[in-house]
Amino acid sequence: GKAYRAVLLDMTMPRMGGLESFETIRRIVPGVPVLFISGYGKGNLKEALRKFPHISYLPKPFKVEQLLAALDELLP
Repeated sequence: GKAYRAVLLDMTMPRMGGLESFETIRRIVPGVPVLFISGYGKGNLKEALRKFPHISYLPKPFKVEQLLAALDELLP
């Protein structure tokens, strides 16, 4: 199988929202680090951040340097 180092996940997507996608991804690849990205603020994400390890949040808009820094902080 493939090894995934991290998942970049937008909170607002067609068909399946960010939290629903997160739950599905974690069932398939438990423990994979997830970087949530959103332009709408944290909202319900605060609760998810408390419950699960290896999660971070990056607000939009962001610069490439901010993305790299967030990934560097998230990844072991």
